[in-house]
Amino acid sequence: MRYASIIALLMLLSACSFPMMEPVPVVDPGATLHLFLEPVPQEARSLSLSITSLNARTSGGDDIPLFDEPFVLSAAQRIGRQTKLVTRKLPPGDYQGLSIAIAKATQTNEEGNAALLVNADLQLIPQAFSIKRGQANALFLSMNPDRLVTDGYRLTAKFSVWSSQSPLTGLKGVISHPANGTLSFFEKKTPRIFSVLALGQRPSGLALDQAKRRAYIALTDEDSVLIVDLVHERIERKIRLRSADRPHGLNLADGGRTLLVTNSGSNAISLIDTENFRERQRILFSTRPASVLTSSQTSRAYVTLPETNTLVLVDTDRGSVDASVSLPETPTKGIVSVDGKALYLLTETSPDILLVDAQTLQLKSRIFIGYGANCLAQTRGSLFYVGLESGKISVIDPRMELPIDHFWAGGPVTDLVPDLMENSLFVLTDQKLEKFDLISKKKQAVLDLGSAGFELSIMGEP
Repeated sequence: MRYASIIALLMLLSACSFPMMEPVPVVDPGATLHLFLEPVPQEARSLSLSITSLNARTSGGDDIPLFDEPFVLSAAQRIGRQTKLVTRKLPPGDYQGLSIAIAKATQTNEEGNAALLVNADLQLIPQAFSIKRGQANALFLSMNPDRLVTDGYRLTAKFSVWSSQSPLTGLKGVISHPANGTLSFFEKKTPRIFSVLALGQRPSGLALDQAKRRAYIALTDEDSVLIVDLVHERIERKIRLRSADRPHGLNLADGGRTLLVTNSGSNAISLIDTENFRERQRILFSTRPASVLTSSQTSRAYVTLPETNTLVLVDTDRGSVDASVSLPETPTKGIVSVDGKALYLLTETSPDILLVDAQTLQLKSRIFIGYGANCLAQTRGSLFYVGLESGKISVIDPRMELPIDHFWAGGPVTDLVPDLMENSLFVLTDQKLEKFDLISKKKQAVLDLGSAGFELSIMGEP
């Protein structure tokens, strides 16, 4: 009975809504070319090229500029690192390939920088491709390591353009991009982007069904959820929600049979039947639900309500609110421990992680990490990782209830996911994906995304 008054209040629908995502310019993701520069070969380390023109050449021979201004390629900065060169909308149709013009080039030697003789004319890089409405096309530009400079002074570097081949499904990861309406597919080992899928208006939260090899992505500005086939990298279907729902967060429960959707616009949680692809029930609250925490094999879910400092226990099988508790701080995101016995909650108003008993919802203790925590993740062992706005990643031992180590990403951390296959950690920062070894804490790779990512997920994740 002590929860009755709180539960009754939560079940009243408020007239106010608090959008979760900051407004950003959104573009139509269709009829778009995404061009990536592949890692530059070691042999080109000493070169610097000024590319004055890079164009898409139509089947009729017309050149459509891809760069707004010249691009300086300093090869030493691009070795071992894929880079997003440009995202450009193009007229639908067939294209011969790309054309490129290099105005000048230099080579660094023991005496300094030496100018090289270049051919400044436009050169065609043949690779037929098509641009279609409603679709994105990813192409990859690479530099051939052979015969970069001949006669000691003449630049003879050759470029090629190609479409990437998909890796095995178990090696795939995905990142949602709200501003350009796409889903990036990356290969985990390298890592590198190999495909881009046009989704729609403002894709945000995502959830992966490992067994069915399927991804669910919230389309916030279209009040819907997309289902993507991860094997063939295509959209299977769209589940439409109610007008002004503004879905942003997704989580799976009941062994993947139920998809929980956090609707910030309607102050509700939608329970989607993943077999029939329809909303079977929704739970209304008085204020905006910020996130839903689940342990995928159970029917228990936990909803954070920041405006009322409340944590709510939901039974996803019955679609009912079983209990709620008022917390001393403002809960935002969190995770359920691997054993399902504890919740670790980030807050807006405290430098602590709140450790909450998953059965009783009682606050057990606090773990100090400092202000600005954005995300957290746990491995199958006891350790978990917290990403902060400062770029710091704290390593927490919950048994000791304190940080035991830390390392640094290249910018504010917005999401992180451990890869159990390689004992590594993927870290999403502003416009980059970084990969760290969890033993040495050393950065293994950096991937330039070209646009901000909202959330990432990988196959093989727990």
